[in-house]
Amino acid sequence: MTVNAVEPKASGHMRWPIVTGAFLALTAVMAGAFGAHALRNLV
Repeated sequence: MTVNAVEPKASGHMRWPIVTGAFLALTAVMAGAFGAHALRNLV
């Protein structure tokens, strides 16, 4: 019982770094795309 109760907490805790990393990666890609678009307009 204790192992089954602890396992979901561990998996849920391990999922947050993946979600955070994916969100930061998506933000970085979007920022890079908008940055390149802005630089193209300036030039």
